[in-house]
Amino acid sequence: MITRKTKIINWVIFLLLVLFALIYLVPVIMMVLGSFKTQAEASAFDLSLPSEFHPENYLHVLEKGKILNGYKNSLLITVPATLFSIIFGALAGIVLSRRRTRLSTGVYYYFIFGLTITLQIATTFAMLKVLNIYGTYLAVICLFIALRLPFTVMTFYSFTKSVPREIDEAATIDGCGFLRLSFQILLPVMKPILVTNIVVSAIDIWNNFMIPLFFFGSSKNWTVPLTIYNFFGQYQRDWQYVFGAGAHHPADADIVPVPAEIYRGRHGLRFCERVSGLFHTNHRACIALWFVVFYTREGRLRQSGVAGCAGGRC
Repeated sequence: MITRKTKIINWVIFLLLVLFALIYLVPVIMMVLGSFKTQAEASAFDLSLPSEFHPENYLHVLEKGKILNGYKNSLLITVPATLFSIIFGALAGIVLSRRRTRLSTGVYYYFIFGLTITLQIATTFAMLKVLNIYGTYLAVICLFIALRLPFTVMTFYSFTKSVPREIDEAATIDGCGFLRLSFQILLPVMKPILVTNIVVSAIDIWNNFMIPLFFFGSSKNWTVPLTIYNFFGQYQRDWQYVFGAGAHHPADADIVPVPAEIYRGRHGLRFCERVSGLFHTNHRACIALWFVVFYTREGRLRQSGVAGCAGGRC
């Protein structure tokens, strides 16, 4: 039963998150207003309303900036890279957490070691050349999957340990195979960590600048961040156009929609799950804030949702 003191603490946390989100709305408001101003007004970098609205700024951005082509490329990369990194990472995390052998422990630490290693540009470039896939969507998607796997495996591995093994045993007795057990039994129980990985991975892949820059041989494959950066280089004195380009891709202005659910029933705050707010500077800030809020209520992931989900109340 939730006490009065717990409810007050929950509301205080909620209000603090709202204030935090409002602070980060300031540059977004300035960017949107600036996109409708003239060059002189936009160069002032203030929150004043434009003397006259100029929606034709957006038409210029769409025509000259090739923003739509950037969106197409970003979607072609982000969707499959996020999907496969979640599927492979979830399955690997479930298997490694359920097996208690030296081999599984060694493989898990092998993935964890990947969190500390940076991408080796020269060797990766040479490998892609040998495989004859340099400059293709496949090469960039595979790179993103490899980069996202360590974090995904780590989070699913830790969360799966909090799920009672009795669920696996009951499902096996009822005739569930491994894939059915994973996708129909365990993953629905692990909604918070599943949605968190989807949000964090999608944001990281969508906003990544260096990998598309290094491993795409042609500008026709550039993603939205590269397209806007190139547009800024051409129109760095015309801030009304730069703001218009940024408004087409607000995540590049360090503002992203972060799904959340504020204290639903007994399961507490499921940060990165449902209600959209606009905040955070990068995916690491999202991760940190998610853990702070998610651990607040009872101190452990197992207590903040898995028990209820296992009982069929999610």
